[in-house]
Amino acid sequence: MMRIAVLATNRNPLVAPFAGGREALTAALVGGFRRRGHHVVLHAAPGTPASLADEVITSPELPRLSEVAALDPQVPEAPFLADHTRISGSAPGLRGC
Repeated sequence: MMRIAVLATNRNPLVAPFAGGREALTAALVGGFRRRGHHVVLHAAPGTPASLADEVITSPELPRLSEVAALDPQVPEAPFLADHTRISGSAPGLRGC
């Protein structure tokens, strides 16, 4: 048995009907790993069912950018910032996988 960490998209929960192919593929992979007896730690968007993996870790929503920050061309777009923050925040927990 392996302990497998899966970093899913943070934009949509992994729940049927799926928002797109990325969510459907991730859910299928997690299900396949579990059927083969692996322990799966899933980092996913809020709203993802806890029953999908052995452990589901969700990230809190980030606050909205201020109007000034939103106009600054040097500040990345909000979806990029949310993904980056979630992945960076998940990294310390991946040590045990």
